[in-house]
Amino acid sequence: MISAFFIFNQKGEVLISRLYRTDFKRSIADVFRIQVVSNSDVRSPIITLGSTSFFHVRINSLYVVAVTKNNANAALVFEFCYRFINICKSYFGKIDEESIKNNFVLIYELIDEINDFGYPQNSEIDTLKSYITTESVVSSTFAAEESAKITAQATGATSWRRADVKYKKNEAFVDVVETVNLSMSAKGTVLRADVDGHIQMRAYLSGTPECKFGLNDKLVIDKSQGGGGGDAVELDDCRFHQCVRLDEFDASRTISFIPPDGEFELMRYRSTTNVKLPLRILATVTELGTTAVSYAVTVKANFNAKLAATNVVLRIPTPLNTTTVECQVATGKAKYVPGENVVVWKLARIQGGQEHTFTATAALTSTTSSHKQVWARPPIDVDFQVLMFTASGLIVRFLKVFEKSGYNSIKWVRYLTKASGSYQVRLPTTICMDKDDFTFAKLSDLQLPVTFRVSQLEGIRQQYTFTELLEKPELRFHGVQASTLADLYVTCQLTADNKPLTIPFRTSFKAFKNNYTWNEWITLPIRYCDLPLSAQIVFTVWDIAGPRAAVPVGGSTFRMFGKKWTLRRGKHRLHLWRGVEGDGSADSATPSKLEERDEMGRLEKLVKKYERGDLQKSEWLDKLAWRKMEEVHAAETAKSENLFLYIDLPRFDFPVIFSEPEAPVASTSAPVPEIPQPAPQVAAAASTFTAEAHLWAVIDPEVARENPVEDKHRRLVRSHRSSPYDRELKPNAKIRDELAELLNYAPSQHLSSEEKDLIWKFRFYLIRDKRGLTKFLKSVTWRDASEVKQAVEELLPQWTEIDTDDALELLGPGTMDSRVRAFAVRQLSRADDDELRLYLLQLVQALKFESNATDQRSLRSTSAISYEDSGLSDFLISRGVANPVLGNRLYWYLIVEVALDDRVMAKMYGRVVYRFMGKILEAEGGSERRELMRRQGLMVDSLAKRARELRMSKDPRPKKIEKLRAIITDTKNNLVSMPPLPLPLDAGVEITGIVAEQSSVFKSNLFPLLLYFQCSDGSTYPVIFKDGDDMRQDQLVIQLFTLMDRLLRKENLDLKLTPYDVLATGPLQGMARYVPSKTIAAIVSEHGNLLNYLRVHNPDAGSVGTSGVEPSVIDTFVRSCAGYCVVTYLLGVGDRHLDNLLVTPDGHFFHVDFGYILGRDPKPFPPPVKVCKEMVDGMGGAQSPHYARFKNFCFTAFTILRKSANLILNLVALMVDANIPDIKHRDVHEQIQEKFRLDLTEEEAIKHFEALLNETSYITVVLDRIHELAQYWRS
Repeated sequence: MISAFFIFNQKGEVLISRLYRTDFKRSIADVFRIQVVSNSDVRSPIITLGSTSFFHVRINSLYVVAVTKNNANAALVFEFCYRFINICKSYFGKIDEESIKNNFVLIYELIDEINDFGYPQNSEIDTLKSYITTESVVSSTFAAEESAKITAQATGATSWRRADVKYKKNEAFVDVVETVNLSMSAKGTVLRADVDGHIQMRAYLSGTPECKFGLNDKLVIDKSQGGGGGDAVELDDCRFHQCVRLDEFDASRTISFIPPDGEFELMRYRSTTNVKLPLRILATVTELGTTAVSYAVTVKANFNAKLAATNVVLRIPTPLNTTTVECQVATGKAKYVPGENVVVWKLARIQGGQEHTFTATAALTSTTSSHKQVWARPPIDVDFQVLMFTASGLIVRFLKVFEKSGYNSIKWVRYLTKASGSYQVRLPTTICMDKDDFTFAKLSDLQLPVTFRVSQLEGIRQQYTFTELLEKPELRFHGVQASTLADLYVTCQLTADNKPLTIPFRTSFKAFKNNYTWNEWITLPIRYCDLPLSAQIVFTVWDIAGPRAAVPVGGSTFRMFGKKWTLRRGKHRLHLWRGVEGDGSADSATPSKLEERDEMGRLEKLVKKYERGDLQKSEWLDKLAWRKMEEVHAAETAKSENLFLYIDLPRFDFPVIFSEPEAPVASTSAPVPEIPQPAPQVAAAASTFTAEAHLWAVIDPEVARENPVEDKHRRLVRSHRSSPYDRELKPNAKIRDELAELLNYAPSQHLSSEEKDLIWKFRFYLIRDKRGLTKFLKSVTWRDASEVKQAVEELLPQWTEIDTDDALELLGPGTMDSRVRAFAVRQLSRADDDELRLYLLQLVQALKFESNATDQRSLRSTSAISYEDSGLSDFLISRGVANPVLGNRLYWYLIVEVALDDRVMAKMYGRVVYRFMGKILEAEGGSERRELMRRQGLMVDSLAKRARELRMSKDPRPKKIEKLRAIITDTKNNLVSMPPLPLPLDAGVEITGIVAEQSSVFKSNLFPLLLYFQCSDGSTYPVIFKDGDDMRQDQLVIQLFTLMDRLLRKENLDLKLTPYDVLATGPLQGMARYVPSKTIAAIVSEHGNLLNYLRVHNPDAGSVGTSGVEPSVIDTFVRSCAGYCVVTYLLGVGDRHLDNLLVTPDGHFFHVDFGYILGRDPKPFPPPVKVCKEMVDGMGGAQSPHYARFKNFCFTAFTILRKSANLILNLVALMVDANIPDIKHRDVHEQIQEKFRLDLTEEEAIKHFEALLNETSYITVVLDRIHELAQYWRS
C-alpha cells in the first residue's frame, strides 16, 4: 500500500527514508521538497502528480510523508502517519528534529516493525515496547531537564560545577555566533535563507553563582506559538544546556542558570524568517560568442557603516574550457585557479555600506557545437565574517550574575556572523548577439509532453432566486445553493481545426474551504512538437446538479499560440462564459481573452512584463506594489460580475516559436523497413537566426511516396507464376560474377531495385550460399504478403547455416520479422560461451529492436510481418543461468540499461532482469547466486558513494588517499574484509576484501580510485574504479580489441595485445583492471628513451641486435606495437599522445583512454596511424630489422582483420542506439568501412597501409624538427 516513507525537516532535508517498492528511487524526495516544502501556497495534505500521491502530516516543523503509487485508502494512510507520531511521542517524550536525529536507529527499527514491505502491521505501543526496548532513547531538552532534576534531588547540587571554584578576577564571556545559509536566484530572488546560531559562553566565576540572561523583547520560539509581529525575532529548534531552568524561560523569556566552569555551549537555535543578509551580490555574465565570457560582479555590504566584514572570499566559477582569465579589481586580489575552474576574489575588509566591483574576461578554447561541453553555471560561493552583527536580529539585553559574596564581575558580549561555503548566488547569463539577431527555441525540438496547471476560480456565483426555485424545484440540488462551497471540477480537452486531439481530462476531487483553488498539474498525452498552430485547450467548470448530473458553471477556450506564433507561457486569466460549455470549434464562441478594461486586467499585463524582466526591480518598492495589488485584486473581485479561471503554463528559458519538423526525403525505391524508434527527449535548444532567414521549409508530400510505375514493374518482374521456373534457374558466368560481387557488399551498402530483382530471381540458387541470406532478405518486399510468406516460410528453413556476422546483422534494427530474428538466434546458439561473451554487449543492445520492446501496434495491423517474440531474451537468460561467469556479465549489462534515462527501454530491460532473476532462483543454488549479485550491487554502490565523496571534497590528493584508506579500514563499511564474493569485473575471480595499504587515488580530474582486491588464493587483483565518467565507450573499445585479438590468434598470429577488462556498472561509473605500467612520457622523462627503460628491467649484456635487452622482450614490444597500431587505426581512436600510451616492464605496449573514436580527435589533422618517434626508437630506429618486422606484422594483421570486416561492422552497428557519445547519431558503418578499404585487393590494401605508415613517419619527423628548433631558441 505504501511505496515509500520519509521524514523531512523544515529545510526539506531528509531525516528518515525508507523505500518499499522498486518503482521508486530516493530522488522522489526531491519532488516532495519542490512541490510542498518549497511552496508555501500548498495547504492540501494530499498532493497527486500523475499516478504518485504524497500524503503528509506537518508537526513541529517536521513533515511525515507517505508516498503511494496505487489507489490507496487515504484514511488508512493518514491513520498510519498519526500512529507513527504517537509512537515517537511515547518513546521520546516529543517528536522534533533533535529527537529524530538522536534516535534514528531506533526509529528505523520501529518503522520496519510496524510497516512490512509497505503494509502496516502491529502498531500498539505496549506491544512494541515489550520487544523494542527504550534503553537507547535519547530525548532532547526533555531528557536534559529530567536528568538535571534527578541529579539535584539525589545530590542537592549541580553535577556540572564544583562549589569550591575561586578566581581572582571574575569574568563571563558571551559569544553569539551565527552561520548564514543563503541560496539566491540569478534574478536576485532569495530562494532559501536561514541562520544556524549558537551562544557560546566562557564563565570564570567563583562559587556557585546564578546567571540571568535576557534576549530580545519580541522573541518568538517556534512559529506555531503565534505572537511576535513583523519585527519580532523568530527562533526554531531551540536547544539548551542542561543547566538552564526551562520553566523560567517559558514564563519570562529569561535564561536562568548556574553555569559550568569554563567554556560551554549555552544555547543552539535556528531562524528562517526575517533573515538580514550581510552581503548582497550582483553578478552579470555575458557570453561573447564561443570564445570568451565577461564577468561583472558587485559586492555590497548591507550593514552599519561602523561595522566591517573581514576575510571575504568569492569563488566565481568559469566554463570548463577556460584557458586564461584577465581580472580587474580596485580592491583585494583576484586569481584564476585552473584546477578548480574558479576565480578566487579575496577582500581583506569591507566597510558597511561600501560597494566593490570585480570585472574579468575569460578566454575559452574554441569548440564545435557537436563537441561543446555544457557549462552548468555553478553558483558563486561567498565566505566572510562580520563582527557585532547578527543576521537573525538576536541581541543580548542583559547578563546578570548573582552570588552570595556579592563580588563584582566583568561581562563581555560579542556577536559574530559568518558564512563558509553555504552562501551561494546563482549566475545569470546574457548572450551577446548582433542587433538583428534574437534567441528562440523551435517547437519541433520540444519533445516534452504538454502540461499546465489549473490554479483557481475567481468571481461571485449568485444563488438562484426564490422565484426560480419555485419554477424549477430541481435547482435546489445544485451546488451553488449549498451553504458551503460547491464541489466544482474542471474538464479540459485539446482541440484543433474543429477536431479533438485528446480525450477530455478532469481535475480530481477537492474539498474547498475558503475559495476554489485546485493547484493541480495536468499532463496531456501529446508532445509540444506535435501541436498544430491552431491548437487550443477547451476548459469547462462544472457544478453538481443532483445524482449523476452536472451543469456547466462556465466555459472558455484558450489558444496555445499567440499572434506572433509563439507558445504561450506563464500565468493566464481566462474569461468564463457563464452557463455554457467551452466551445472547441475554430471560431470559438467562448474565447478566453476579452478586452478587459478593469484595473486588474491592466495590472496583470504589468505583472507579465515584470516577470519577463522588462520592468526594473526595486525590492522595497515591489513589496509595497504587491501589497497594493492584493487590495485592488480583492476589490475588483468583489464588484466584478465575471468569472475568471486562472491557469499556469510552463516557463522556458527562451521564446518557443512554432515550426514544423522537416520531413526526411525518402527514396522512391522500397528500402528494408526499419523499426521506428521513440524520439529522444531533447530539451528545447536555443537557436539563433538573423532577420533575413526563413523559418519554415516547404515540404512536398509526394517525395515520400512510392513511384507507382516502379512498383508495377517490380510486381511484373517478380510474378509468382514464374516461381516453378525459378527453382531450376541457374546463372551464367556473367551473372554469377555479378552475384558474387553483390554478396561481397558491406552490410551497410544499399541495394538498387535492379540488384534486388536479380537476387530475387536467383533466390533458389543462392540457398546454398551462406553469404546470400542477408542480401536476399534485403530484396524482399515486406509489405507484399505473398513474397514474405515464400521468403520466411519456404526459403528461410532451407537456407544453409550462416556465419555469426550475418546472424548479428539479422538482429539489427533493419530486421523486423520475428521469424527471421528467431532464425538468427538459432544460429547463435551454436556458439560456445567464450565466443558468446565476445558478442554479449551487442546482443543486449539487440533486445531494443525486438517487437515487444516498443509499442508498434499501429503499424502491425497493415503489415505482413510477424511480430511475435524471437526468443533472444530467453536465449540470453538460459545461457546466463547455465554459466555463472557469463550470467554475471549479462546481469551488469542489463542493470546499466535499466539505469539510463530512456524510460521505455528501461522498462523493457527491467522485465528481462526480472525474468533472469526468476530463472536463477529456479536453478540449483540459485538463491545463493542471487545473494552474491545483491552483494555485488551493494559493494559497487558503496564504492561509488565513497568515490563521489572523495571527488567532491576539496582536500589535496595525499589527504584523499588517507581518507580512502581509513574508509577501507573501517569495518563498518565491509570493505577490508568480506565473505568470498565474485568480482563484478571478472566473476571468475573470487575476492575477500580490499588491501588498504596498497590502495590509492589517481591524480586526475575525477580522482579515480586504485583498489587492490584480496583474492581467495592469496593474490591481489588491482582495479581502477571511476565515478562521474561514462565508461561504456571504453568498454566497447576494449571488447572489440579482445575480439580482434581472438581473430588474429585463430590465424596463428599472436601480437601480444593487452585488452584489460572494463565494466560499466552504471551510466556514470565503472571499473577497469589496472595493469602496472608507465606512460611513454614518464619513461622518456625518467630514462631518456624506451630502450633504457626496457634495459633496466630486462638486461641481457650478451644479446646481439637488441641493444642489451632480452630478445623476447623486444619481440613482445614490436608485436604489441604492431597490433595496437592496426586495431586503433581500424576503430579511428583519436587524441593519442605520450600520456595515454603505456609500456609494461616486460615490453607489452598498449593504449588507454578511449574518449575519441571513429575519427574524432581534438587535434587538427591527426595522423591516421598512431606511430610516434619514441616507439620507433624503442625498436632500434626506422632502419633496424625490428622496425621492418613491425611493418610486416602490421600488414599481416591488417589483411587478416579485413576478412572479418562484416563482423566488426555489424557489432558496431548494433551499438548505434546505445547512447554512447561517439557512436550515436553518426554513420558508423561509413567511418569503419573506409578504414578497411574493402574496395581494394589484398595487395593494394597492403600498399595503402604502407603509405599510411610512411605518412605518419613523415609527420613525426616534421614534428621532431619543430621540437628541436623550439629547444634551440629556448636555449
